[in-house]
Amino acid sequence: MKQSIIKQIPINHGGRLHTLFGTALENDFAYFLPDYRMGIRRANSRTRLQIATIHPRRLVLGLYSHGELVGYSICGLQANARAFLFWLYVVPNMRGKKLGIELLQQTEDHLKKRHVDSIELITHNQQSFYERHEYEMKKIMREIAAGVDMYVMIKSLK
Repeated sequence: MKQSIIKQIPINHGGRLHTLFGTALENDFAYFLPDYRMGIRRANSRTRLQIATIHPRRLVLGLYSHGELVGYSICGLQANARAFLFWLYVVPNMRGKKLGIELLQQTEDHLKKRHVDSIELITHNQQSFYERHEYEMKKIMREIAAGVDMYVMIKSLK
């Protein structure tokens, strides 16, 4: 029996998503200045994350292990058959098991089913991960947030 599954996060798991999102923000994104992180937290309140789980222009997938939410991807569908990957996250103790790869692949598969032709994202330290999965560097935004360079990457899903 498979121990991990990826599925759309139901609205009633919005609290779980919000808690995990906050943990990720404070730990994995601690390089952002506190005021910037606070703005991200406000923009991703529990209510907003719950609404995202049912919004027709959002894709919110959860990685579950033994029923516990241990990762997520959040995408926005844009005009012209494009999508933006806002967040892809797996808890530290589940990393190294190729679950992030599976979550990324299933995110892309769901987007293809929605007739999305390309996906874009911004990262500061995971560009090699995305390059291994056929994302190409579009541009570098120098020191845009908290003194770190951000990398805009894009992938064709055709």
